[in-house]
Amino acid sequence: LHTQFLQNQGISGHHFLLRDELHWLPVVRWIDFRICMIVRNCLTGKAPSYLAELCIPSSSRYGRQNLRSANRGDLLVPPFKVEYGRRSFSVAGPRIWNTLPPSVRQTLHRTELFKKMLKLIFSLATVPSASEVMFH
Repeated sequence: LHTQFLQNQGISGHHFLLRDELHWLPVVRWIDFRICMIVRNCLTGKAPSYLAELCIPSSSRYGRQNLRSANRGDLLVPPFKVEYGRRSFSVAGPRIWNTLPPSVRQTLHRTELFKKMLKLIFSLATVPSASEVMFH
């Protein structure tokens, strides 16, 4: 099966069929998946402190505890001035996290279930990709 993929001549739909058969996510969605896993690790204390300090729950800011975004578990998205700033983890991580349904976010302490649900919503494309979130 893998050799069939490697020997694929030219660009055709065969690699899409193989990707679907192996249950792989498209590259853009795979990047989103990895970003969400890093954010999850930050929120559960399993990431280095230099990353964890970039994922700030909106409920932790004074005066925001009673907002809907705080109750949903949203993260603060820092302001940015330059175009490439929106691609940084400090912006991209919270932005893509904030698009996840609450049912997925609530499973963050159960790694395997979180991964399964995350992969499911990214394969169904029910959440906008990071590039859609970033540039619209």
